[in-house]
Amino acid sequence: MVAAALKRTGRMRQAAEDYYCALQVAQGLGKRRNQAVVLANFRALCLHVGASSLAQHYLLEAVQLFSRLTRGECGRDFTHMLLKLGYMCTRQGPTQQGKGYYKWALLVAVETGHMERHTWGL
Repeated sequence: MVAAALKRTGRMRQAAEDYYCALQVAQGLGKRRNQAVVLANFRALCLHVGASSLAQHYLLEAVQLFSRLTRGECGRDFTHMLLKLGYMCTRQGPTQQGKGYYKWALLVAVETGHMERHTWGL
């Protein structure tokens, strides 16, 4: 929460440091879901400063963590991350990989019962 507030006030370095601390805590506690969420937020910070390749890297790391969780633990967040990764890949490449992430997002949404219209940005 602090890192998000720092980002909004333009203090990117401090926000990055806070995200890093949150990541260390989540790793220390073995909380994969929290690690994935921190990495996804760090991705947003990277996008904000124009580091799209780095943002894609952190989002991929978040997706990898989420993919190891049980169905009940991942839910909408995982679907959203897959959609974002699909979008990034289709815009920046590799396009075929992006299509795969979109398909994976659909499968996760169906499996977890999260097929609401707003989930898909329609």
